[in-house]
Amino acid sequence: MKYVILFRGINVGGNRRVSMPKLRKLLTEEGFNNVVSYINSGNVIFESDDSKDKVIQKMNDLLQENYDFTVEFLVLDKPEYLGDLAQAPECWNKDDTLRHNALFILPTFKDEYRQLILDNITGFDQVEIADQMIFWTAPFKINYSKSFFSKSLAQPFYKCVSIRNSRTTLKIADLLKDDNR
Repeated sequence: MKYVILFRGINVGGNRRVSMPKLRKLLTEEGFNNVVSYINSGNVIFESDDSKDKVIQKMNDLLQENYDFTVEFLVLDKPEYLGDLAQAPECWNKDDTLRHNALFILPTFKDEYRQLILDNITGFDQVEIADQMIFWTAPFKINYSKSFFSKSLAQPFYKCVSIRNSRTTLKIADLLKDDNR
């Protein structure tokens, strides 16, 4: 099975440094196959015969043994990732004048946050919530401050998601689909 691990808050501002070459090596030593990372913000694709629960347990153990800080992450198998991506709304990633993000829902995300988001979106936000992804389109510059997305940093759900722009989200999908690795 192909999996993707999406990390939250690593390698930003010089804090919580997780070297991708070291992480790839650790994952390979852990028995995962065809390990590849995409950009330095923590996107790792690999193959494993392990169940998703076993992959999560191995990742928790590996991170605790090798890092002196908590690293939050989400593991999705290929069908989960591609299935959620297929639920992206028609408007997502269509207009270059808007920002298009996928907010990946971490295990700490509370169900009530879904309603919080839906209750607070403005006319400047376009949101579709799938099982593990929240597709969010908001203004890029003009009217950005009027969008709920611009206020998301102060919201309780913010620390419970890992955000990727549409370009990264789609590249990860391409890497998951690539059977030539």
